[in-house]
Amino acid sequence: MAFFTKVHIMDDLKSGALIELHVQDLPPIVRDSALVWMPRETPLSAAAEAFISCIRTQAVQLGLEILGE
Repeated sequence: MAFFTKVHIMDDLKSGALIELHVQDLPPIVRDSALVWMPRETPLSAAAEAFISCIRTQAVQLGLEILGE
């Protein structure tokens, strides 16, 4: 038994390799995250662009709201 963020185990949950258990009388554990973009004069590196793309893809898969698009 362990606690993981869904993003780390999403594929295993979808395949059935792992199952999610809901514990009675345990309040949900929630952690909010935000990816913030600030205007800049120089373009982002390819690595930064790839990271942002990965984060956006994961957010869409999790059904999270993406603001500012």
